[in-house]
Amino acid sequence: MNPWNGASSSILPGSEEAIGGRHGFRGASPIDPVALAGADVCNERIETLPTAMLDDAGMRLPGTRRIDLTQGAERDGLEISETVLKQLSA
Repeated sequence: MNPWNGASSSILPGSEEAIGGRHGFRGASPIDPVALAGADVCNERIETLPTAMLDDAGMRLPGTRRIDLTQGAERDGLEISETVLKQLSA
């Protein structure tokens, strides 16, 4: 599963497939996948598709960069210039 327009765009077709839609069709799916396959099967697909997509090199889920940056800042702190420090202290 290669990205269409970059990493975050590639999650869209997988999400659509998981809820019973078709690639290229965006909007509410006319088919209720829970009613057809049951909640367990539907939940398994919702978990399986993004996991399989992450096996592709360079793939990441939306938000992972933000989470990684936040965790790094909490762990290592942030470097700010003297000018910014003075502005924050004022």
